[in-house]
Amino acid sequence: QRKAFEIGNEVYRRLVKTVRDGMTVNEARAVEMSVQIERGLSPQLFGYVMPSYNSTGLRRSPFTRQEDLGALVLRGGDLIVCDLGVVCGGYTTDFGRMLSIGEPDARTRHAYQTVLEARSELQEALRPGMEIAKLFDIGRDALVKRGCAPNAILYAGHGIGLECHESPAIVASDRTVIEEGMTLVLELCPAVDGIWFLLENTGLVTRDGWRSLTDFPTDILVAGS
Repeated sequence: QRKAFEIGNEVYRRLVKTVRDGMTVNEARAVEMSVQIERGLSPQLFGYVMPSYNSTGLRRSPFTRQEDLGALVLRGGDLIVCDLGVVCGGYTTDFGRMLSIGEPDARTRHAYQTVLEARSELQEALRPGMEIAKLFDIGRDALVKRGCAPNAILYAGHGIGLECHESPAIVASDRTVIEEGMTLVLELCPAVDGIWFLLENTGLVTRDGWRSLTDFPTDILVAGS
């Protein structure tokens, strides 16, 4: 999996360097694919590059059909949700970041800080022997106490391995007991102050908790920086 994450990191670096005002969503997606081809992989696009909030004030839900967005032109002030999966050596990666076209404003940074703090609380709480449902409750409650609605998330991640999405699903009804050696994706995608965010990392469950398998920065990425 290490090589897969190295390639994933390279994709994000290329997105930051390449995405610009005037590029379409499909052109940004093509950047994801091209890096994988250059590294000798059969390109996969499990995730997406999708506007969360754009310069006209239009907000899009994570359930908007991606094919409806391909021709959308990205503009300065847009905030983009990037969700990436790479297949390498039979293993998959899955991690998501936010990309801003130009510097994000103070409101966006303040709202995203809520997500960072909640994800940190979720990560620090994870331990072997804990039920998945309990882990979900911790993630949801971390957002609620920071002002989000109780239904801000219905899902906080999933297992991963040979397939991008494997059991367990980190939801309120899953009674699976977390075990050392599991690989789990922690994924928070709440709406905060009317803006949809995604922060997602894959990590390994160890005796002491959860260790991220990627060291790529979790801050909002700024195109052109």
